[in-house]
Amino acid sequence: MDYKRQMVTPGSTGSGLIDARGRMVIPFIFGERPDATAQRRIQLCTATGLDLQRNAGTPQVCRWQRLHGSSHAGAALRPVKDAATGRWGYQNARGQWAIAPQFESARRFRHGYAVVSGAFPQDWRPPGWQDERPIIRQFHRVGRHWVVDALVRNASTGGAWELRYGLMNDAGQWLAAVPQPALHVTVLVPPGGRSGHYAEMLASHLPTLLGRSVQVDQVPTATEADYRRLMTEGGNEKVLLAALRLPRGGIEGVHQAAPIDALMHSLRPVTLLASEPLVLAIDSTKADTLGIRSTDDLLAYARAHPGSLRIGTGDDGWTGHLAFGQFRARSGVDVQRVVFKGMYPDSDVITKEHAVDLLFAPVNGVAVAVRRGQLRVLGTTADPAHPQSFEGVPWPTLGSSAPLAGYTTYDHFSLWAPANSEAASNRTLQEAVAQVLATPEVRKQLQDLRVVGGGGSPESLLALEDEERERWMRALSSPAR
Repeated sequence: MDYKRQMVTPGSTGSGLIDARGRMVIPFIFGERPDATAQRRIQLCTATGLDLQRNAGTPQVCRWQRLHGSSHAGAALRPVKDAATGRWGYQNARGQWAIAPQFESARRFRHGYAVVSGAFPQDWRPPGWQDERPIIRQFHRVGRHWVVDALVRNASTGGAWELRYGLMNDAGQWLAAVPQPALHVTVLVPPGGRSGHYAEMLASHLPTLLGRSVQVDQVPTATEADYRRLMTEGGNEKVLLAALRLPRGGIEGVHQAAPIDALMHSLRPVTLLASEPLVLAIDSTKADTLGIRSTDDLLAYARAHPGSLRIGTGDDGWTGHLAFGQFRARSGVDVQRVVFKGMYPDSDVITKEHAVDLLFAPVNGVAVAVRRGQLRVLGTTADPAHPQSFEGVPWPTLGSSAPLAGYTTYDHFSLWAPANSEAASNRTLQEAVAQVLATPEVRKQLQDLRVVGGGGSPESLLALEDEERERWMRALSSPAR
């Protein structure tokens, strides 16, 4: 397992080798690899040096390992998936199980061995392993000593894996261990907002998982030069937490191209942190007068009275604009959009100014008016799989109405790293965030905030970016924006 790229977590799957008798030759400790049995000998390599961005030019230490199995052993066996268990095994020419189904995947035998996969053995240790010795991630010779970046788990770390780096002698003893530098979570908005809250949540939980302190830096008046330094020179000490508008760089014709947009594409995904839906709220008095008590009632009224209902959103390009566009495009109803400055309109535009009949806004923007009975929530923009409630009262999702099937809109809070950082080249931070979000304490916090926790892979964050682009295209397909 390449600990530089990915820490092993419970439930991980690994690949290994078996012989023709089903005996494990190499345990499930490797990730997906090309078939190692295709040749009579294989080359085992490990990367060396201090370069975080591994590529074809990264220095390696390699050795050749010959496969000693017979060319004919196992040749008559073929991998078969057992329909009852979903596991793979090997059958002989008569269709009998020669090696019982027990693997998650299996390849054909070559040179007496076959590549199979199964659950990574959490208690596996290399031959000669001693728990007090570190797992070396990077090393570089300097004079008579080694500059080492290592994972350590011993009495001094409380039995938990921690990152250490410093000088080590040839016996594996630390001569000058240096603690990891603090991880700075940069928030580019003033204190007191949602991004700052999530950053402080991470700062209180991540240190024990990462083995380093975590500090929140709020930079509400960042200049273009500040953005450039963060996005291209942040190194291993900085990541960006933001309600980053996806896709990065925006949508042509909707979002004004800013100088920093090009810099956004230099960021590398770490993980989605949280997704917060909006609510569609209506003036309670107006709702009673018009007989609108649900999303279906709203759609029926809008069809019967085209153009008569006004829905308030924030400026073009923000999530409220996306929510309105999708609502109109999917339902086909004729409703007016009234634009207010900022990300979202305040509830006062209904309760005091009566400038609109409905609005799209986050829960915290309408909570007081809902408690007072001035506003009524018809539905949320959440996925039906994640319904929301308010003070014990369940709120339906707009997507649960048949004409709006598939409708979702969220404010997404995510973590991004500079391209030259360690967080951009391995998953240690992403997996630590996933562990934080899975704790009962944090899950309760997110539930109280009515948000959906993330923690997924960098690839899933990029996939979300593509999905958001498609949502904008659908939203903009409506004749009126």
